[in-house]
Amino acid sequence: MSAQNANAGSPKGWTGKTSNDDQPHFPTRIAIGLAIGSFCWIVAYLGAVAVLLPARVAEIDSVDKAAIIALNSTISMVVATLANLVIGAFSDLTRSRFGRRTP
Repeated sequence: MSAQNANAGSPKGWTGKTSNDDQPHFPTRIAIGLAIGSFCWIVAYLGAVAVLLPARVAEIDSVDKAAIIALNSTISMVVATLANLVIGAFSDLTRSRFGRRTP
């Protein structure tokens, strides 16, 4: 099949060049919305972890507060790493009638 016949079905034909109008544009409004939503979600989480947890640990054991917070952070990161690996593997294997990785 020749190149001319292959391009005959496309409306513009392929010229090897793409103008700026043909390029998809960055979804600015969606990006701003996602950034604001993520920020609002993480602020509440960081406030609880940075302020409330150390205060509660200080009430329980003020002498070893730093060691308890360090141990808690270490265990949390190890569990999060393992959970990401396991859940990611299950996600890669998930199939449904709607497609891959779609519940």
